[in-house]
Amino acid sequence: MAFLQATDRDSFNPSENLLAVLSGDSIYIVYPNGKVEAIASQFLERSRIKNLLHRCQVWGDLAAF
Repeated sequence: MAFLQATDRDSFNPSENLLAVLSGDSIYIVYPNGKVEAIASQFLERSRIKNLLHRCQVWGDLAAF
């Protein structure tokens, strides 16, 4: 599994189907090319989490966030 650096996230077209997997206090963004970005939600503001998940198909329990 390859992990993206934060700067790589901006190079993807927002219309692409991204998958967000919620697990514990982490969010894993799976990009169409197979790369995965792991984000610890405790370090993000609630508005940034909402904006990030808005662009994704979400799999997991949103109540945890």
